[in-house]
Amino acid sequence: MDSRLTPLLEIDHSQVRLLNDSDLRELVYRLCEAELQKFGHPISAIKAGGHQDAPDGGLDVIVSLPKGAAPLDFVLKPNTGFQTKISAFGPGRIEKEMKPKGKLRDSIRSLCLGDGAYVIVSAGSSTADSEYKKRHCAMLSALPKALQKKGTLDFYDGDRLSRWVNQHPAVILWLREKVKQPLIGWKGYGNWSNITQEKTEFLLDDKNRIIDTEHPQDGPLPILEGINRIRSILSRSKGAVRLVGVSGSGKTRLAQALFEAQIGKAALHTIQAIYCDMGDEPQPPPRELLEHWNPCYHQSILVIDNCPPELHRSLSMKIRGSNHGISLLTIEYDIKDDEPEETQVFHLDPCSSGVVEKLLEQRTPNVSQVNRRKIAELSDGNTCPFGKIA
Repeated sequence: MDSRLTPLLEIDHSQVRLLNDSDLRELVYRLCEAELQKFGHPISAIKAGGHQDAPDGGLDVIVSLPKGAAPLDFVLKPNTGFQTKISAFGPGRIEKEMKPKGKLRDSIRSLCLGDGAYVIVSAGSSTADSEYKKRHCAMLSALPKALQKKGTLDFYDGDRLSRWVNQHPAVILWLREKVKQPLIGWKGYGNWSNITQEKTEFLLDDKNRIIDTEHPQDGPLPILEGINRIRSILSRSKGAVRLVGVSGSGKTRLAQALFEAQIGKAALHTIQAIYCDMGDEPQPPPRELLEHWNPCYHQSILVIDNCPPELHRSLSMKIRGSNHGISLLTIEYDIKDDEPEETQVFHLDPCSSGVVEKLLEQRTPNVSQVNRRKIAELSDGNTCPFGKIA
């Protein structure tokens, strides 16, 4: 890929170095999550390690997969422990880290005995090959001879960590937000439907509200069935879905629900979501973002809100003609003739008054139940006055 395009999305060592300790730990956790999803492993295999100052110096991030699990990439073994350090970490500090008071940490010993891997991640380091070898040699020397051939040791500096980040666009967006260098208008999975509040529960509706226009004979579908159909399409590379409906019907909140594991079956991976609202004038615009897309990126799902029909057609055509691992979900108000080729269109009807009443209870708890019920009856299923949830 042309290096002149890199700053649009990818990051480098200088940005990794801007993270604080807790953000670095979260970054490694997110990267392990993304890698396990990429290779089809459950993310329940990841856990945060013990506190940095615990007697055993608990590992910051631990991956524990069944023995014999299919190989990954930066997660070197089914059992891998990561120790994160924001500062530069030279050979002289390695023995003290691995052997405080001259005794090898029990966590490292257990990894080696179990044919696992121990990785020091130093965001502040930048090591040429000779410097990397010095650090690796220091790690090996910290082990008793009986363990030196049993485990796998490695040292990730800021450059190597950046290469790992740059496989996963949603992680890039998260990191850019953390170091205050965001791409304007672009974000990973989050509370897209109401940025003024914490994430709220997705309210299921007894009313059949989703129409699969490719199968009109099915009639309006229950919410969960519609969600599962949309997920099935977007889980495939180059899948394209157009979600339409009147303002206030809850389209954006439904798009969020596609990534929520507690709703329906086979939720889409949150780490794959990349979202923008065209009303926010994202930079770069979606077409330009795709022009700069690296084929090496992990499977991603572009979610474009308030997306005009012509932009949807352009993006879906671009994705179909590429070798990128992308699927596309666009959201727009109800357009009767909006039936783009090779796109499955789902129409979302307004919600029931019962859902509006529950939403009012979430958003305006000080309003009396009687008044909430009256407002819900008058709303005709339109939720626009209660926040951006459409």
